[in-house]
Amino acid sequence: MKKVSKKSEGLIIKLLPLIFFLMVIPLISTILHYYLLPRLYNIVNSFTGRGEDHDCDIDFINTYIMFFIYLIIVSLLMIMIPSS
Repeated sequence: MKKVSKKSEGLIIKLLPLIFFLMVIPLISTILHYYLLPRLYNIVNSFTGRGEDHDCDIDFINTYIMFFIYLIIVSLLMIMIPSS
């Protein structure tokens, strides 16, 4: 079995927050968007009656990809905007 060098261990530790940021945050957003928001919209709509109820037919993978791309764009914009 190969031993992992200290240098690669340090790299892995530095990449863990990035992996969390790029994978888990969109997953949490997807779960909220997929499960909570359509149901919340239907509850509000039952009081206001301003539109049709959603059938809650949102694709989970497409929603995850959408939030992943959104997170990448926001991250790039934050990097490009100089801090004062």
